[in-house]
Amino acid sequence: MCYAGIGWRIPFLEITDADWSKIIGTNLTGYFIVGQEVARVMVAGKKGRIVNVASINAHIGTDHQAAYAASKGGIVALTRVMAFELAPLGICVNAVSPGPIETELSAMNLSPATRRSREERIPQGRLGHPDELAAAIAFLASPDASYINGTVLVVDGGLISGGIREPKKPG
Repeated sequence: MCYAGIGWRIPFLEITDADWSKIIGTNLTGYFIVGQEVARVMVAGKKGRIVNVASINAHIGTDHQAAYAASKGGIVALTRVMAFELAPLGICVNAVSPGPIETELSAMNLSPATRRSREERIPQGRLGHPDELAAAIAFLASPDASYINGTVLVVDGGLISGGIREPKKPG
């Protein structure tokens, strides 16, 4: 598993070449470099599992996230190409696309009002827990997923399955 990511909210027309390069370099090129090195080791053993971490932003558009979304969409595409090319070598490659996950970082960056607003849009009514994301990754890395290859598992409490959702009205 490879997990690294940066991103900040910048309007599309204000993204500089330097911003774009930094986000793409960290979020996508980093996965390419690590994935290639890990796969080379796995080829020697003729088996392995790679699970990349993308984001729901790879599947939906959000404002001020063009570089971040492009990098995460690139991880999805890279995962599928890796899966196709590495399968004959005994390596399965999949990805997870998490939605909002409750972390220390999200706790610091979400005001109570913003958190409530996000939770109201998620069909399960809450942010995900890190252990739920870890369980999905562990499954894809396990022998139980031996015939799953090139798949992106969305772990988001149903957020993107509902499309555009208005916050729930009280009562």
